[in-house]
Amino acid sequence: MKLRNRKSYITNLPEGSAPENVRPKITQLIYFAILGSIVAYILTIVGGRLLYLDTRGQVEIEKTLISSARGGNIASLAVREGQQLRKGDLIARIDAVKQCIPVQNKALYKLQLDIGLNEKRLALLKAKQAELARMQRGGQLRRALELDRESVDFGKQYWRERNKLASDLAMTSKELELQRKQLNDMERRAGTQIVDPECQDEIIRAPFPARVQVVRRRVREFANRGDAIVILTRNEAPVRIEAYFTEDELKHLNLGKKIDVTFPDGVESIGVVSAVYSSAYSVPEREWKGYRPLTTGVRAHLYPIDDNEKQNWKQYDRMEVRVRAGK
Repeated sequence: MKLRNRKSYITNLPEGSAPENVRPKITQLIYFAILGSIVAYILTIVGGRLLYLDTRGQVEIEKTLISSARGGNIASLAVREGQQLRKGDLIARIDAVKQCIPVQNKALYKLQLDIGLNEKRLALLKAKQAELARMQRGGQLRRALELDRESVDFGKQYWRERNKLASDLAMTSKELELQRKQLNDMERRAGTQIVDPECQDEIIRAPFPARVQVVRRRVREFANRGDAIVILTRNEAPVRIEAYFTEDELKHLNLGKKIDVTFPDGVESIGVVSAVYSSAYSVPEREWKGYRPLTTGVRAHLYPIDDNEKQNWKQYDRMEVRVRAGK
């Protein structure tokens, strides 16, 4: 068997490198980035809890509830939401609880009638006196011209009528004067009589200059005693933020402490702790172990540092804000 060696060719040219796959590196970088973000987030939360007081609060403007002292149907409402009121402006009128039939004062009524009759009688007597005077002047003219032989008799009749009218006028005037004095006394005594408040409509007026925040009732609705009919915001009403903390955070709260406030639109401000109340809850639920609560809430009142901030805070009434301060 004959074997042949084939000639082999050896070359010095570079063979090149295999293509590199970058997808695993990108995936690895993404994993490391996510892991780093999670770790940073956890560290931020833990560090924030250890170094800062971070909670929520709510802006509250002091409001005044206007209600009926006895309750009843609302006869009229003279205000609307957003209206500016001055002290003493009419807010509402409440119908009387019961209809009271007034007792007619017969003596007073009779006296008023007598006075009216005497006034008319006096007017008639004065008119008759004036007519008699005109007749007397006519009688004197007739006597001067000797046109009337009965002028002498006319003169006697005139003086009798004149004297009688003068007497009647004097008596009627005196009687009318006494009756008017008696009427004044009776009306004054009647004005001092105690009237049952339930027989009168209840009038509700603004106790101070204020703005109508909310109108809770409508005309002809029934309002119970103490139910809010209108909610007012006094012009100079204080504004505060009610912030809720845990019992463990109470030791970091002290009066006068400045706390950062962030409003929903991102505006930042500073509040000052003016009061701290224990056993306050932002929510009504509690957790109990036996007869003891597991956690206790703390409510702090924050007030603005100056008047400018006070006006800014009033724009966020009833809104939730973020409260943050260092421990």
